[in-house]
Amino acid sequence: MNKYIKTHFMSCAVMIFAALMLTACLEGVGKKAGEVKPVLMKSVTTFKDPESVTYDKKRDQFYVSQVNLAEKFGGGKIAIISSSGDIKELSWIEGLNNPKGLAVYDDKLYAADDRNLLEIDIEAGKVVKKYYGAGAESLNDVTVDDNGTVYVSDILGNKIFRLEQGKAFEVWLSDDQLEFPNGVLALDGALYVANWGKSADKTFESLLKAPPGKILKVNVNDKTVEPLTKEPLANIDGLAPDGKGHLFVSDWKAGKLYLVKLSDGSTVQSFDIAKILGIESAQGFADMTYVQDKQQLWAPLMFKGSVLVFSLADDARGSN
Repeated sequence: MNKYIKTHFMSCAVMIFAALMLTACLEGVGKKAGEVKPVLMKSVTTFKDPESVTYDKKRDQFYVSQVNLAEKFGGGKIAIISSSGDIKELSWIEGLNNPKGLAVYDDKLYAADDRNLLEIDIEAGKVVKKYYGAGAESLNDVTVDDNGTVYVSDILGNKIFRLEQGKAFEVWLSDDQLEFPNGVLALDGALYVANWGKSADKTFESLLKAPPGKILKVNVNDKTVEPLTKEPLANIDGLAPDGKGHLFVSDWKAGKLYLVKLSDGSTVQSFDIAKILGIESAQGFADMTYVQDKQQLWAPLMFKGSVLVFSLADDARGSN
């Protein structure tokens, strides 16, 4: 390489490096400490109306509930996805009626299935117990606290059911403030409840017209209810903690993702999933899970039959 070519090559390299640095700086303009940007890593498809995704840390895999609206009763399934996004078993558990919320505790997977809470032995790959919710109308989401107590929302019945280990599955809370409870999350001694919003009646058409709901914080000791979000936020489906003082919140109807502070319920950021994906609508953005050590959000998009995997890595984000 002669002197001229070498000098020209070095000048080009410097210019390219400077351009890359400038681009990075411009992308960071206006971004505040603590903010994130969802980056789509993968879209796993072929599911039949996926509603909920949950993570099994012990086995490093994910479970996906499939409502299967075309068949519904008897056509519901649960799938298993590897941590790399490959489908391990599309029909791991079959013959379900309306499977939605999922939660893992020890070697058990709990699933809300119409009016029943299912207890699935993960190693055996089969339903070992079925708890009937007396008075339930449509069990929706499931969460388990550190003691193994299971909480389940009844979106149409306007109730929260509870299963304590070794005890009956029964109504734990019935309160007018619930307003069609969808997502539930047991966290730090409290139960967070995602209101869908007050519907005129219990039909799907009416639910689609319901105004936005709030996130509630329920004291599990005395059952007192207080709003976390002061104003209505969205037709909320999923709640997922980020481990840094925030909740990721999914808006099923509008297809949006929110980052909300646990300290005061304020919205830090919001994202339009349809714009990120470059599609017309992301309605059906449902019950997601956030894996903190991977900094990944796994979220079902019901009407596209897919599970979206987003990277939310951002070292600048801290507790607020």
